[in-house]
Amino acid sequence: MRRLAGLTWAASPSGQQLLAYNQLGFRRSWSVAMNLCVTTIGNLVGGTIFVAVPFQLVAWLQQRAR
Repeated sequence: MRRLAGLTWAASPSGQQLLAYNQLGFRRSWSVAMNLCVTTIGNLVGGTIFVAVPFQLVAWLQQRAR
């Protein structure tokens, strides 16, 4: 077990999951709302970088070629 960011970290009995425990010994997990927020922000950033910017670049290059 290791302490990091105020939590005690340990591997699950099967060794496949990393579990975090707070000071009272309760297991801490991400809430559904937090998962939705992180996913939404990731999609917005990823969509901007990998979709919107290339389309904007292609449109700019096509206008410049005329």
